[in-house]
Parts: sequence; structure tokens; C-alpha cells
Amino acid sequence: MFFNKVKSIKKEKIIGGILTGFVLFIAYFTQTWGLYYTTPGKNAFLSGLYCAFVPFCAWFFYKKKPENYHFVAAFLTLIGIGFVSLDSSLTMEIGDILTIGSSVLYAFHIIVFNEEQL
Repeated sequence: MFFNKVKSIKKEKIIGGILTGFVLFIAYFTQTWGLYYTTPGKNAFLSGLYCAFVPFCAWFFYKKKPENYHFVAAFLTLIGIGFVSLDSSLTMEIGDILTIGSSVLYAFHIIVFNEEQL
């Protein structure tokens, strides 16, 4: 039924789809791995940090500097991470670090996905 449309898909779109899916898989895997070593509440909060990371990933890939309020938001986010993740000895657990890594991967996924939409 859709064979003609499938035949007309360009190789670049297939490679882009594979890259996008792979980045999302690694982000999910890292988040789940981090959940094994931290609490669900911390994991949920830290997973949402991708919102603060997207403008900086866009800066890295598209060379478009974020606006000043992005820097303020990132600073406040770092303070929030400190309150949530640091323990009494001012260290982070491995689960927190993995979950923050997954947030960066989610932000990267958004950038890659948007690149595919262009």
C-alpha cells in the first residue's frame, strides 16, 4: 500500500532516522541505568534538566548564542541540582551523574531531531 512512498525515501533521511533513534535509545538507557543508583524523585527532577541544556546544545551545533536569560536559567538550574543531588559531603551519586548525562542526551536528541526536520 505504501511501497511507492517507501521506495522514494532518501538515504540521508534513513541515516538521520537511525541517528535520531540511536540517540534517544542511549538517553533512555542512561536514564534507566541512573535510576538504578538513585531515587525516583531525583531521577525525575534531573531528567527534566534537558530544558536548560537545549539552548547550549544549539549554541554548540548552530553557533547561535543563547540569550541572557538562558544563562540565568542555567545558573538557577545548577543551584537546583546542587540542592537536590549533593549530599552532606558535597558529592554526587553515580545515579545522579548518569541521569544528568541522560538529560544532555535528551537535549542532543532534540537538536538532532530538529536538524532532520529542516
